[in-house]
Amino acid sequence: MKKLRRLLNRFMGKDGLIAKNSIVQFIVYLMVGALTAVITIALLYIFTDILRIWYLASAAIAYLIGWTVHYTLNKNITFQNRSRQLGKQFLVFLIIAVAAMLINLALLYFFVEVLKIWYILAQVVVVLIMFMLNYLAHKFITFSLFK
Repeated sequence: MKKLRRLLNRFMGKDGLIAKNSIVQFIVYLMVGALTAVITIALLYIFTDILRIWYLASAAIAYLIGWTVHYTLNKNITFQNRSRQLGKQFLVFLIIAVAAMLINLALLYFFVEVLKIWYILAQVVVVLIMFMLNYLAHKFITFSLFK
């Protein structure tokens, strides 16, 4: 019963997923994510269409730059995390980000090569798919382990 209560508090308590401050936090995360997505997709276009880099390599480079923006804005604005354990926290962030990037690239490849969807549209779809997974991972892992 205690485990169930802890689990429910995790989702509905003052810092839970459904709590009022979490809804505001989610909206801020959405705005940061939208900005990061625009930056990432713009870089993907620049690297692929202008610099003529293969679309999967372009996506990986754009994603790396997007991580920097995403981490910095979410740490300081969305989650207002003041942890001074930057090395450990960034390592956790990086592990989650690398896993997300691998999933992103696999989905991008599938949409482009198998479903024959234009790579920009495919990336937009992938971003929408990955959004909630990333939010939950960063809320409950990256910015909760180190406060």
